Amino acid sequence: MSETAKFILDIRSEDEFVEGHLPGSINAQIQEMTYVLRDAEPEDKILLVCLTGTRAHRVKALLAEEGFENVEVLEGGIKAYKGEIVQGE
Repeated sequence: MSETAKFILDIRSEDEFVEGHLPGSINAQIQEMTYVLRDAEPEDKILLVCLTGTRAHRVKALLAEEGFENVEVLEGGIKAYKGEIVQGE
């Protein structure tokens, strides 16, 4: 995570999100992406977070098809993340 992401999207379920997530992240399932990213520009940095990285890579491919060119995946997902975790909504 070399530069700060404008959007940190946690694509896990709401229950998983409440258990623990990155500070500043937004919980958004795939069906909500259009709404959540309505104000995003194609060059805005987006960081995708899921449990292990698998779901996030699939969403990254979908976002690339929509023209978002600066999307990263938190490799290893929340399971591998060693930074600060926030609990609750």
